[in-house]
Amino acid sequence: MFVALDESGHRVPISDTQPGQNYFCALCGEKLILKKKEKNRAAHFAHPRGSDCTDWGDMSEWHLDWQAQFPVHTREVVLEKDGERHRADVCIQEYKLVIEFQHSHISQEDFERRCLFYTGCGYQLVWVFDAAGKLNEPDEFHELTWKKVNYTFSNFANINRTCYPGITIFLETPLDLCDDKRVLIAVKEMNQKFITPHYTCQHLLRENFLREYGCITDNTILSIREIFDKTKKLQNIARQEQQKKLDEQARREANQAFSAILNSKRYSHRRRRF
Repeated sequence: MFVALDESGHRVPISDTQPGQNYFCALCGEKLILKKKEKNRAAHFAHPRGSDCTDWGDMSEWHLDWQAQFPVHTREVVLEKDGERHRADVCIQEYKLVIEFQHSHISQEDFERRCLFYTGCGYQLVWVFDAAGKLNEPDEFHELTWKKVNYTFSNFANINRTCYPGITIFLETPLDLCDDKRVLIAVKEMNQKFITPHYTCQHLLRENFLREYGCITDNTILSIREIFDKTKKLQNIARQEQQKKLDEQARREANQAFSAILNSKRYSHRRRRF
C-alpha cells in the first residue's frame, strides 16, 4: 500500500514518510513496515510477516504512478458495508466513484467480490488493468485476444455493467501493442479469451482519463465522455453522408428506369406508324 496513518490518524503517502515515525494500516490498525524500492516494485508500506490483513497486494511502479495522479485524500480509502471492508485504490466521494488499478494477476473470485462490494455500496466502479504484453495483435475483425486464457473474466458476462454508469473496464497497453506510448482501451465486451473494444475517433490517453475524473481541468483536453460523444457525432455524420449517397444512387437508378420505359414507348409508337 502507498498510504498509511500516522500516530495522529492523519493520512500519509509513502513519499512523505519520515525516519523514526510509526505508520499504521487504515484497514486493520496494524503497525506497518516501510519497504524500499526494488526492481519493478515501488517503495511501499507492508504488513509484518504473518499478518491477517489481506486487502493489499499490488506494489508496482505502474500502480503507484496511476495513484499518484489523484489527490492524497482520495487514495486507498477504506469502505465498509455489512461488516465487510475493502481499501479502494481511489475513491472520489463527490462522484460516488471507485477506481481500481490492477497490474498483477487477480483471481476471478476476488475480482467479482470487489465488483459486487463496491457497486453494492452504491459506487460506480472503474477498473484499469495493465495489459502490456498480455494481448495479441488484433485480427481482421478488430477483436483483441488474450495471449493466455484469462480466467479472471470467466463469469464477467454475469455482472451487469455498461459504459456509464456501473462497471467500466479499461485496458492500458502500448500503442499498437508495440509502441512505448500507452493508450487505454475502453472495453465493450470481454471474456476469458476475447476483448471487444469500444470504437473511438481518437486514442484514449491517461490525460483523457484524468480529465474525465476531475484531476485535470484543462478544457483543451477532452474527457473520455467527450471523446465518446465526439465519436457518436462523427458516426452520425458518416451515416447521414452514406444515406445521401444511397438516396442519390436510388434516384439515378429510378431516373434511368423511367427513361428506359419512355424510350421503349417511343420506339413502339414509331413502329406502329410504319
